[in-house]
Amino acid sequence: MLKIAMLPVGRRILAVVLAVAVLGLTATAAQARMEVAVQDDEVFLYHHYYNAPQAYGQARAIGARFVRFNLLWGDFKRHGYGLWDRAVDEARAQGFKVQFTVAGTPQYDPSGNQALSYRRADPKRYAKWATQIAKHFKGRVLRYSIWNEPNLPRWIRGSRFRAAKTYRRLVLAAYPAFKKVDGRNQVLIGELTSAHDPLGFLNRMSSGLKADGLAYHPFQFYTEPGKRDRKFVGISNTPAIKRTLRSLARKHRLTTRRGGTLPLYYTEFGYLTKGVYHQSESSRTKWTLEAFQLARRYGVKQMLYYQLVHSPEGRLNGDIWDSGIVNLSGSTTGPFDRLHANIRRYR
Repeated sequence: MLKIAMLPVGRRILAVVLAVAVLGLTATAAQARMEVAVQDDEVFLYHHYYNAPQAYGQARAIGARFVRFNLLWGDFKRHGYGLWDRAVDEARAQGFKVQFTVAGTPQYDPSGNQALSYRRADPKRYAKWATQIAKHFKGRVLRYSIWNEPNLPRWIRGSRFRAAKTYRRLVLAAYPAFKKVDGRNQVLIGELTSAHDPLGFLNRMSSGLKADGLAYHPFQFYTEPGKRDRKFVGISNTPAIKRTLRSLARKHRLTTRRGGTLPLYYTEFGYLTKGVYHQSESSRTKWTLEAFQLARRYGVKQMLYYQLVHSPEGRLNGDIWDSGIVNLSGSTTGPFDRLHANIRRYR
């Protein structure tokens, strides 16, 4: 400031204006909004049991502007691109940005085509498909994730060491494939689930890899956000996850294209109402908002609520699963209402 005071009046005014502008930009960057996203393929992709436009309106009411879809090889071989074309166009018409998780046929779909699957995670076939997808959706899909939950055997078969090695090959093949079609494509890796030693898997797979971010599913089904959880490397472990990313970046094992630390995206999260992981509605209401606030506080890039609408059967991909926060009648529940009332506290 002393140097500014010594300048001529005209230059002094200009210097002050520039300084204020820089400070303003710095403050804006420090308070950048966390992306809020949703995923509910049954509703937004397949149009099962609920009105998609109504669901988009309710997603907007909790601050969501991004929607995630799974594009799986078995489903693609059944339907072609038609379902996803419709879903992407509908999402964009509703003002949402679109991201895909692109993976082979999982174990829970035994009738699906197995040429690219949990037991045949072929990098060359995957990269070729990634190129086709990127060309088909160029300009319409913002972000792609390479595979889904590779630290689970239902997505990549084999020992934890073999699965990590396989996944590394998928990243090396598919990351440049997505980028070559359109350099503006954001390409995430991971989509790791909080069970089955995700940070160990991350360490084993990381060797000379580049990506635009780490996608992660920080479920901790029994524990309040911020409280210690020994069973899952969930949202309470956000500092540990970020430390791991910083360490891998320092060692040049996993970095952004410019050599930086990968930003963290939470691309699935929720508390369940059914099964062994179920929680009371009062706990879900309190903990869901706390989870969003914790993610925002630790600088997580995106927080995605997984499954917006209660499933009529309470099942998902053969598992007992219902993390919905909107009733089939269209009425909202405690977790939804708490999020809606507190958007400013997590965005």
